[in-house]
Amino acid sequence: MEEISSPAKRRRNREKLLRDALEEEAAWFMETNSLSLVYEEAVRPAVCLLV
Repeated sequence: MEEISSPAKRRRNREKLLRDALEEEAAWFMETNSLSLVYEEAVRPAVCLLV
C-alpha cells in the first residue's frame, strides 16, 4: 500500500508546487501591470507637463 500512496503523494505535492508558482507568477504580473498603468496614467503625463 505504501508504494501506491507515495507516487500519489508526490503528485499532489508537485501539483501544489505548480499551483503556488502560477499564483506567484499571476501576482507578479498583476503588480507589474498595475505599475505600468500608474506610469501611463500619472507619471508620463506629469513628465510631459514638465517638458
